[in-house]
Amino acid sequence: MEPEIQEQLRHLQENLKRIKALLAWERLKCNEAGSGGITMFQLHDPTREDLKNEYSLLMSSLLNMNSTLNDHSAEISHAGRNDIQWQLEEIEEQVNGLGLHRRFAAPGR
Repeated sequence: MEPEIQEQLRHLQENLKRIKALLAWERLKCNEAGSGGITMFQLHDPTREDLKNEYSLLMSSLLNMNSTLNDHSAEISHAGRNDIQWQLEEIEEQVNGLGLHRRFAAPGR
């Protein structure tokens, strides 16, 4: 069970890197747009949708992993459970620091 969870943690880290890269791209675009440069045409830019999809995937994966950790019938050692929990908390802290929960919160919440 633990090797599978370590693989899932690796995917979460990759997902977080993609989110950070999309945010950096978005900031760059905003800076360029605000620099007063004249653009002749506007290309379709899926950055916002990509960001929303990556964030949704990450949050879903975090929920699944927390659920697995809380399932005490799962064959995970105590030390392994603590280490995985610590890594999940680190990822959650980084994600919360990005403020995406405010950006993509459901209307009326």
